Amino acid sequence: MMLGFMEAIDICLKQKTFVIRGRAQRSEFWWFFLAQQIVIYVISITFSIFTIFFSLLNLNEDDMELGLILIVVILCLIFLTLIIPAVTSGVRRLHDINCSGWWILLALIPYLGSIALLIMLAIPGTKGDNRFGPDPLADENKNQDNKINDYNQQEPLNQEVQINTINNHAQDLKKY
Repeated sequence: MMLGFMEAIDICLKQKTFVIRGRAQRSEFWWFFLAQQIVIYVISITFSIFTIFFSLLNLNEDDMELGLILIVVILCLIFLTLIIPAVTSGVRRLHDINCSGWWILLALIPYLGSIALLIMLAIPGTKGDNRFGPDPLADENKNQDNKINDYNQQEPLNQEVQINTINNHAQDLKKY
């Protein structure tokens, strides 16, 4: 089952904040990634607005420094709040593609490491169980397999029924 935006945030921030075992489906990781990016952009814009506001007030340097220090402390707290679930959800996502969580350290390599890691995180997970646990999409995969099997097991319509169906549609079209 594909997770929604709020479900992914709930899982990453509340249920599995410190959990690196198991697997995370793509929707869980990417919805949480989007939420992080939104928070980061909002904070950056807020920081810029406050910086401009403080500079326009013509405050003395001590008051301006105090305000900027307060903003930086708030930014650091939010960063520390988001970094742990970001790393753990990334590790669980790597587990879903049957890779060790240590691959998350690719992000420390400038440019190419981050690009390689993003590509790895976008790869669909392995179907079925792997060494890190059961498939988080197991129920969804079973439902799709059942639909395909049901369709394949249907008996084909005989030729007479097909002709009658076509004639009925043709008569309906003639009415218009």
